Amino acid sequence: MTGVQACALPICNCSLRAALDEARLDHGPSTVTFAIPGAIPHQIQLSAQLPSIDENDTVVDGYTQPGSQPNTSAVGSNAVIGIEVRGNGPRAFSAFYMTSDRNTIRGLAIFSAAAKIKLRDAARDNRIVGNFLGTDASGTFTETEFNPNGMGVSINDASDRNRIGTPALADRNVVAGNSGRGVSFFFDSSDNLVQNNVVGLSPTGIPRGNFGHGVDVNFGSSRNLIGGTGANERNVVAANHAHGIEISHELTTVGNRVVGNYVGTRPDGRGGNAGTGNWNFGIHLEDHSNHSVVEQNVVAYNRRGGITLQRTTTDNIVRDNVVGVNAAGQLVGNEIGRAHV
Repeated sequence: MTGVQACALPICNCSLRAALDEARLDHGPSTVTFAIPGAIPHQIQLSAQLPSIDENDTVVDGYTQPGSQPNTSAVGSNAVIGIEVRGNGPRAFSAFYMTSDRNTIRGLAIFSAAAKIKLRDAARDNRIVGNFLGTDASGTFTETEFNPNGMGVSINDASDRNRIGTPALADRNVVAGNSGRGVSFFFDSSDNLVQNNVVGLSPTGIPRGNFGHGVDVNFGSSRNLIGGTGANERNVVAANHAHGIEISHELTTVGNRVVGNYVGTRPDGRGGNAGTGNWNFGIHLEDHSNHSVVEQNVVAYNRRGGITLQRTTTDNIVRDNVVGVNAAGQLVGNEIGRAHV
C-alpha cells in the first residue's frame, strides 16, 4: 500500500485486509497496490467481510499487479485481471463495503460473495471501474442459486454521484454471474452514472446472467443515468434472469434515464439469440415510478417482450427506441415481439 504510511506489516507479507485497515487509520489519501510474486491470477480467499472503506480518497488498484492489463477492446472486454477476491458463497458476507467519498476500486475480479461492492450511508463520488464483478478472472464462474441480497454493486442510503464504469475502455466493468441483481440502487441514491458496462455476459459475450435484474433502480433513487449517447457510454444488458433494466417502487423514484443501451443482444448489438435475451422484459417500469426517459435503446431477443410500463407509472417518456430489431437492422423480435407502452 502506498499512502501516508507504509503497511504496518512487512511489505512482503502485507495482506489486503491489513492494507485496508491501515487506510482507515492514516487520515489521508491511500492507494492499495499489489505485487504478488508468481503467475497470475492470484486469489485472495476471504474469511470475513473486508474492513470498511470509511476514509475518503482510498484507491484499491488491481491493475498494479504485474501482468495485469486493463481492457482495450471496443467490444466486450480483453482485460487481464491479476487479482481475484473470493468470498465464502452467495449467502455469506459481502466483500467490499464503502461508506466514504471519492474512493476507487479497479482491476479486481470479485466473486462468490453476497454483494461484491456495497456503498451505504451517503457514500458519494466513488468510482467502480475496470472490474469483473460476480465472475472470476477467466470469466467462467457463475453462481448456481438465487439470493435476493446477492448483487454485483449495491448502492444504498442516499449514496449519490457515484460512477459504475466510464466511457474509457479501461473502465469497463463486467457484471455477470451474480446470485441476484447486477447493479442496484435503493433508498434515495441519486445522480449516479452507469456507463460502458457489460451486464449479464462474460467478457467474450457468453451468457453469464445475473439471477435478478441486470440494473435495478428503486425506492426514491432518482435522476440516475443508465447509458448515454456518447462514445462508449452505452451498456450491454443481456441474459439476466429477470428484467434487463427495471425502474420501480414509489412516487419518489423520479427522473431516471435509460439511454442508448443494447438490451438483450450480443456486446456488438448486431446479433444475439435466446441465450442473450433477458428472461423477462428488456426494460420495465412499474409501481409509481415517474418522469423517467427511455430512449435510443436497442431492445431485442428478450423473452417476454421489449419495453413495458405497468402499475400506475406516470409521466414517463419512451421514444426513439429500436424494439425487436438488432443494431444491424435485422428483424429478430422479442418473445412477444413488440413494445408494451
